[in-house]
Amino acid sequence: MTTSTTFPVSVAMTQPGMLISAEQAKQQNDHAFGQYDALVKAGLLTGAEAQVQPMFGRDKVPGKVYTITEAGTKVLKDPKFTAFCAGRYKVDEVVNFTEPGNAMGATISRVTYTYSPVDVPAWAKDEGVQTAFPNLAKQLAPHQEGRATMVLQNDGWSADLSMF
Repeated sequence: MTTSTTFPVSVAMTQPGMLISAEQAKQQNDHAFGQYDALVKAGLLTGAEAQVQPMFGRDKVPGKVYTITEAGTKVLKDPKFTAFCAGRYKVDEVVNFTEPGNAMGATISRVTYTYSPVDVPAWAKDEGVQTAFPNLAKQLAPHQEGRATMVLQNDGWSADLSMF
């Protein structure tokens, strides 16, 4: 089991005051807690109300502490970060490519292709998670279009990430 160095995460509740209206505080709290709470409902985290240290100030304030669950640990992308793996991509089809040519001493071709997510876990398809993380729904859409510069190597073609 991988041990996370980023969890537990403490989130301080924004309090209305001289510089922040009650409405602004609510919006900030909804955003800050909403994403974590969606992951709690999906089973990747647990959340507990607690007094936490705010980013600024010495006194602890109301907030929540989020701890990773065993299920969350299994899909944690890297223990140094708080990102979870929501599947992988598979190329559906190569739509077109340029005639291979020489550039910087290598044979290259620009490729346009479509790809779709595969092995997407149920938690990533959860409506609450996708609402809390709107980009996730976009990233999980099927038949997306991509472009890559391919480089001919001694064992075949591979994407050259340094040319992006």
